[in-house]
Amino acid sequence: MIKNLKVGLRGVSEKNAEKLEKIFQATGNRERTYSIAKLTDQTDLLIVDIDAKTFFDSKNHIDAMHPETPVVTVGQSDKPEGSDYHIKGLLLATRVIRVLDQVKIPARNKQDFIPGEQTPEAGHYEAGNGSDQGKAYAYAVLVVDDSELMRKTIALELDKASLPLSIDFAESGEQSLAKVAAKTYDFIFLDVMMPGMDGYEVCGQIRKIAEMKKTPIIMLSAKTSPLDEVKGVMAGCTNYITKPIKSDEFQNMLDRIMNWLSNYKKP
Repeated sequence: MIKNLKVGLRGVSEKNAEKLEKIFQATGNRERTYSIAKLTDQTDLLIVDIDAKTFFDSKNHIDAMHPETPVVTVGQSDKPEGSDYHIKGLLLATRVIRVLDQVKIPARNKQDFIPGEQTPEAGHYEAGNGSDQGKAYAYAVLVVDDSELMRKTIALELDKASLPLSIDFAESGEQSLAKVAAKTYDFIFLDVMMPGMDGYEVCGQIRKIAEMKKTPIIMLSAKTSPLDEVKGVMAGCTNYITKPIKSDEFQNMLDRIMNWLSNYKKP
């Protein structure tokens, strides 16, 4: 039976992402095949560019998100300490596939989100159908989108959450940064294409705030190219959902967030 492995990319340039995508497409007739993972997919293994400026800053970030996911490092440098699989030099098809074929894939990988800091402040809209809402902590969520319809759509989806939420809304990148400066959020939904600041720039600005460095940021975009998702990763997003929103996909992602919050929430 053909086994298709979803490969996540971290710190990989757009040029190398395109090269890897072409290499993976050529594995279609093999018993073990590879494809670039969407950020909504469960990732079977990660390729991390150690030459990227953000690598050492993001190493703990990667370990926290994917504690049981095998990592293949790539770059011009020698294999870093702690790396079991490494591709040095050019990303040649034979070299890439030979190393990836050696990777031992765990039977099941965890799909955890980056820890977020909680805040007791309440937003102007309460959501979530947890049975203990009356005494439970309400997690703070920020929804950033210039479309009123999209904000309402996300609010309706969040209303199905298993834990109580308090939701704030922003219509622009500038407005969202003002809200983030005044309040710490547990997770954020961020539109990519907005007037003025786009989502990539906003995400980068949010990541500069100490309290928000590890907050889950879910980007929303009508663009479906893997390269757009790579841009989201480079900007610091945690997850990526394409528009129009599919309820089942959104709820699967929301369940993962809720599970994380349930396991790590403060007493």
